[in-house]
Amino acid sequence: MSIARHNLGSTGLAAMFVAAMATSAANADSLGLVLRPSASLVTAGQTVDVRLAVRHQTTGPFVAPQAQSFLALDVVLSWDPTKLQFLGLSSTGSIPMLFSYLPAPAQDYTGLNEFNPPRDGDLFYTGATPLGQPRNVTEADAQVTTFRFRVLGTWASTEVRALPNRTVLAYAETIVYDGTTPGLGVTGTLAPAQMRQCIADQDRTGAVDGADLALLLAAYGQPSATADLDNSGTVDGADLGLLLAAWGPCQ
Repeated sequence: MSIARHNLGSTGLAAMFVAAMATSAANADSLGLVLRPSASLVTAGQTVDVRLAVRHQTTGPFVAPQAQSFLALDVVLSWDPTKLQFLGLSSTGSIPMLFSYLPAPAQDYTGLNEFNPPRDGDLFYTGATPLGQPRNVTEADAQVTTFRFRVLGTWASTEVRALPNRTVLAYAETIVYDGTTPGLGVTGTLAPAQMRQCIADQDRTGAVDGADLALLLAAYGQPSATADLDNSGTVDGADLGLLLAAWGPCQ
């Protein structure tokens, strides 16, 4: 998904900082946001870090990367709370920031941060670089913060994504602010973090093999928390098909 560049409208927390601190200069091209999980193959109970980074985006395959910069950003984050439990933020591995946080429920005008930490599958994050120090982004991504989750239960796949916008109590949007032009939004592509579980690996050995087949056949025709791979309520031919399709090392 690509967000069109636009001038500042309704102000968020980062937006108010931008309006106060940015200096005018030439417009930048778009800067995308990418979410990267510390592991794409996960298991129930595992803690997974999803890193948020700002990425330079070229305008074509033969265009050399140009230095771009950002001053601040607001992010509306979304996930499935039945599959992932949000634990909090971490600054490990991130660039220095003036502020990088989730506004507390009492101070969050958006209504997205209903609890600390948010529990309902969405949140509002805001951050800004140190005063007078916009962050340049060229070939290398700039990691801004890390969202930490715990994996809940067993499921096939899920995503953590930045939403273009969302309204609960007030309109909130995901936006990256240019480091040179006051209030200019230069948000590009929003890339989600994708995770999956090797659900056919019932004994958690890291591979789908004869032991998993034996477990499925032993539960055939019955309900099972592990062998009912498609969550239909009964272990049947569909589950056997899923297991055979996943045969071999979990990848």
